[in-house]
Amino acid sequence: MSTNVNLFLLTSTANERRNYQIRFALAIFAAIATTLLAGIAWWQRNEAVASAQEALTPSLAAVAPRSISYERHDERAVRLARQAYLIDREQGGTSNGLVTAALSDVLGTPYFSSAVQLPAGLVAVEISPSGAFVLSGTRLPNWLDR
Repeated sequence: MSTNVNLFLLTSTANERRNYQIRFALAIFAAIATTLLAGIAWWQRNEAVASAQEALTPSLAAVAPRSISYERHDERAVRLARQAYLIDREQGGTSNGLVTAALSDVLGTPYFSSAVQLPAGLVAVEISPSGAFVLSGTRLPNWLDR
């Protein structure tokens, strides 16, 4: 009878050990899978943030000129165009043409509201094609008109 008890105890111990090893392997597998999924989620988040930043520049550049025609929000238009320029420069100039066009439209608008103080006599503003320089023109003095 003692051999049956010893055999039963050895079999039970082996089964418990096997069950423990299976549970341990499943726990390790779950930890690895969770880590992998967390890494994928982090990568997708970074991709979404980058895409949002890339979409922000053209959006700001498109809204800036329209802000002038809507209730003469000159200051908002200038700030939107400037922000589009700064973000585009941060991203390496991927939307340079669109940003330059927005800056030209906004700064080339005659009769800015009093919120934006331009120098006296300023009649023209132009942005270089690279977006690196701003050229402004003023009225000629009366003695040069003769």
